[in-house]
Amino acid sequence: MNRNNNGELSPGDAPSPLVAIQNHFNTPPGKSDSLIGQRHFAHGIRGRRIVYHPSTKSGGHVPCESRAEASRALYLERADTVFRFGGQLGRIQLGKEESYTPDFCLELRDGAIEVEEVKPAALLASPRHRRRLDAARIVFGSFGIAMREVTVEESMRQPFLNNLRYLYFRQVVPI
Repeated sequence: MNRNNNGELSPGDAPSPLVAIQNHFNTPPGKSDSLIGQRHFAHGIRGRRIVYHPSTKSGGHVPCESRAEASRALYLERADTVFRFGGQLGRIQLGKEESYTPDFCLELRDGAIEVEEVKPAALLASPRHRRRLDAARIVFGSFGIAMREVTVEESMRQPFLNNLRYLYFRQVVPI
């Protein structure tokens, strides 16, 4: 498979969602314990930093491109229904010229697989993003994969987020 300068697969070589998810969960952590999956990046959007969330569920550091994604990763780490999760699954082709990269891929305790997109509510309501997300939902749905949209406001809800942070940073991890 050919990769472009960003480390992503070229449009004609993008795998099916099921293959991408299997590759994502079966790829061991890199030298720095980062679970990057198929999408490799060195920096986020201009003015934002990549946050690597240390995850005991996933066995490495999950990359997050925003504080909202990092907050969602914190929630997924504590959610009882989530068996493991990863960030930045990789590019999924929606058509000849359009692709989509979900923010998170989840494997639930019952064996089901879901993908999540974390965006501001206003952006989720815009016609352009709505069209892309609906196309992505159809592609994932054809493979039996559920897709959820999580708003930034939901992800960063207080005092819930502060309570999660308190529990996460004070947990005892067996050695």
